[in-house]
Amino acid sequence: MAFHNSALARLVPEGNYRAADLARISAALREHQTLRFVRQPSGLYSASSAGESISTTGYANVWVRDNVYVAFAHHVTGATHVATEVVRALRSFFSRYRHRFDDVISGAVDPQDVANRAHVRFDGRTVSAIGERWAHAPNDAIGYFLWLSSTLAANRALRRDAEAAAVLTRLVRYFKAIRFWQDEDSGHWEEQRKISAR
Repeated sequence: MAFHNSALARLVPEGNYRAADLARISAALREHQTLRFVRQPSGLYSASSAGESISTTGYANVWVRDNVYVAFAHHVTGATHVATEVVRALRSFFSRYRHRFDDVISGAVDPQDVANRAHVRFDGRTVSAIGERWAHAPNDAIGYFLWLSSTLAANRALRRDAEAAAVLTRLVRYFKAIRFWQDEDSGHWEEQRKISAR
């Protein structure tokens, strides 16, 4: 593997990695805060932490999928408390906008109009929906949240209470209502809708 001449490149061995090599690389990454995640007061993570200059790009918002990824990374590296805080904040958002799930489940709205679906991109500072039109049909994002919530609960890292049960049950009923196995969703890149679940 070819690297540019840099301080990090000098830490990469020519042959096999040893524990000492990985420890030096890990220390260098920590020293330069390469893997530092900046949290909002809500406990959620924006798509970018570049500051206010990104507010016009939309990257100051949070995505459900990205937050699940970051939370899981914290969980597997021993910071499970961070993962549970992220799940609680996402759960709070889903609970606050439970009418979006309920309206789809009851048939009160057409789920093919993605504006009617649960939002997967929102303002993380206020934990509230944003008005701009977006492809809110990435079933994977909601599925990842369901998976991580269940994983943390099964590991006894997340308390199983009535609110958690209500949100998770609602998600399962929502997936059944949209018939996720044949639903054209927006996928990871939230672009053209197609059947992603097989």
